Amino acid sequence: MSILSELKAVNVVRPKSQPSIVIRRNKLISKLHDQLQCVQAKIKGEEFIQTKYVSLKKDNGERVELAKQKRLKPWWFTSESGNLVFEIKYGSKRLEIAKGKTGFEAQTLTELETAVETLKKAVAEGELDDSINAVADVISRRIHKRTN
Repeated sequence: MSILSELKAVNVVRPKSQPSIVIRRNKLISKLHDQLQCVQAKIKGEEFIQTKYVSLKKDNGERVELAKQKRLKPWWFTSESGNLVFEIKYGSKRLEIAKGKTGFEAQTLTELETAVETLKKAVAEGELDDSINAVADVISRRIHKRTN
């Protein structure tokens, strides 16, 4: 028996591009993942520092990659009642989680952590597609208005 016969062979054509909603979902999931790491670091009592790599050109023309610290602003704050409030953002705009609601409350950081994980799953399943599209369209209109 051949080793390759254990695999399921398929004939498939790779798509040239993804639908815009899939790209938007992936972008939001990535940002939620960063926020989740920030919450987890806060639970441990550490500061979350994200690193990004920047490519620079030296005077002699040589390209060098440098590691820089990236600032990550938490999407949560403490409300007047003392609870943690988390708001989902797409770009600089807040997303509506439910009709007229842009945030959710949590008592503790561990509760906030599970809520952010739940949000990631909801975004992956497409439950916030309408809110994402509405905000993305507003941002897109602003960008096109400036360039015209």
